[in-house]
Amino acid sequence: MDDQRIRSKPVLAQLLGLWDEHASRYNGVLYCAALVKNGEAWQSAVVWLCPRQKSDERNDDYRADYGNLLIVRGSFSLADARMVLERIVEQGLMNLPESPSVPMTAYLDANMIRRRGSQDRRYPLHYAAHEYHFQTQGVGQQANAPRGLVCALGLPLYPHAYAAIEHQLGVRVANQGTPEIVALAPDYRARVKKVRLSMTGAAVEIETPEGDEAQIVGKVYHENVHGIATHSDLAFENGRASFAATGYPRKMIVMLVSRDRGDAIDEWYYDSDQNFRSLGMPHHSGAEIEESEENLENLIHGGESETLEFKEKVPDKWALAATVTAFANSGGGRLLIGVTDSAEIVGCELEKLADRFTNIVHAHCEPAPSFTTGALTIRDTNIVVVNVPPGYDKPYTVKDQGTYVRVGATTRRVNRYEMDRLYSSKQAPVWR
Repeated sequence: MDDQRIRSKPVLAQLLGLWDEHASRYNGVLYCAALVKNGEAWQSAVVWLCPRQKSDERNDDYRADYGNLLIVRGSFSLADARMVLERIVEQGLMNLPESPSVPMTAYLDANMIRRRGSQDRRYPLHYAAHEYHFQTQGVGQQANAPRGLVCALGLPLYPHAYAAIEHQLGVRVANQGTPEIVALAPDYRARVKKVRLSMTGAAVEIETPEGDEAQIVGKVYHENVHGIATHSDLAFENGRASFAATGYPRKMIVMLVSRDRGDAIDEWYYDSDQNFRSLGMPHHSGAEIEESEENLENLIHGGESETLEFKEKVPDKWALAATVTAFANSGGGRLLIGVTDSAEIVGCELEKLADRFTNIVHAHCEPAPSFTTGALTIRDTNIVVVNVPPGYDKPYTVKDQGTYVRVGATTRRVNRYEMDRLYSSKQAPVWR
């Protein structure tokens, strides 16, 4: 055990050094934890700590006590977070605010440091980060979460403990039964916000919280379906830059690099073999496909499917909410308005539909799925395109109506087994 502690100290010092380096961009540390009680002893199921963005002034304090399952979330200072981690390594004891002390044997190893780009959605984090994952396997520790339904007065009901943990803490649990302790060191200097792909190149949009885009260089690798590679350096103006290339990419990488230090800030990956479904919709967020009139018309001729639905007229609020949540609960999809069930393009009016749809989805869906709306003209006829990516905060429900999924070319309510699957496949949402 002493050897493990000795090996842990320089790795912990590296983590704390990153915190110190970015301290001016941080506003305290968010902690999230799920503790389980076995007999009289408390054990840790999931714990993760992440410094918050400087502009983040929200009060995230939360406590859900299910008796033998305690879920807590809150914030404390960098100094207090440092003491928590040092105590875990040096004393084998975890003390979080408003929580019972938990004995634990955990250590850090240089092999368990990962860099996660802003695309990663295991944690509700919007930016790239270094992840320091504590080792707890092989030391006789198990997090025996309560079995069966999780229920308490005044708190939500869940089918099992890990459904409650993932929903309330916004993190995907990788190894149920094994305690997970993770500390993140996010880089809030910049991130790749969106990439728009077309047949003639791509446009990259970034976000720089401190507004210093002149210090950011974009490096691009673009490989088309014929294996022809294009390399570009991007200089951003008002958060945007574009470059020319031939054809949609088969593979593409965007990296943001600090101009003065030369170190990597964020990276964005795209692989058509892994990211495209039948509609050409990428699984990850932050990528948009610039659809051509010809491509979309060919899709329409193929008819409705699990990822494509037609509406001749603008649907009512309940039908729209059901369709959007069903796509989000499934593999994502696209709603075309102005197209009949028989694939006839009849068109529709476009005025203020985007705002109307946004109001409907936010008023009638819980939580509100992400989606985008756009207009396209096919043979001089306007149609509305509603793109819905796969959701990261499943299950999405329609208030007072239920939970829906796509099965074939239909939208229907889920059954019990499908609801369990939605909870188990849940991905971490992004907390903004």
